[in-house]
Amino acid sequence: MVAPQAKKAAARHLQEQHQFSERRACRLLKLSRTAKRHALKRVDDPAFIALLKQRAHERPSWGYRQLFRRMKRVDGINMNSKKFRRIYRAESLSIRHRKKSKARSQPRVPMPRPVKPNERWSMDFVSDQLGPSERRFRVLTVIDELTRECKALYVDFSIPGLRVARALDSIGSLPASIRIDNVRVHRSSHGSMG
Repeated sequence: MVAPQAKKAAARHLQEQHQFSERRACRLLKLSRTAKRHALKRVDDPAFIALLKQRAHERPSWGYRQLFRRMKRVDGINMNSKKFRRIYRAESLSIRHRKKSKARSQPRVPMPRPVKPNERWSMDFVSDQLGPSERRFRVLTVIDELTRECKALYVDFSIPGLRVARALDSIGSLPASIRIDNVRVHRSSHGSMG
């Protein structure tokens, strides 16, 4: 979007350098002739600008809204908030927001393939719906990664962590590790998963 001041300058350039008529230049730039002729009578008070800079320096973390409220209450300024914001921006007092730095991602290391049955299992949830108006149900699946044997299928409408632990206990002997969403959980020395 082009600012009206830039359109006015472009219209003047077309008229002076390329001998366009005012009407043709304004029509080409989609600028009304009244707006082109309007002389800007904006005079900003230097004492106010100095006070604004002082207040912004005193409170460097405050934005224009907080400064506007304080200066209206304490300094007794009587000004439109839009004009205040225009002057605030023109004086380059806007706060620069720091971008959050992203945590560096660790290089991906391929997970070694299991070499014997029951060395590592994969566990995941799948869900479905019986009919258009029926409740959804979930299925906990546990699969041996080497043999692709299904060790358990546990179906229920809700499977919280306690039920997952019960389902794993019902299988019997557990492997050295279980993979859940590409994260391995190792068995602790006490025999339980940790």
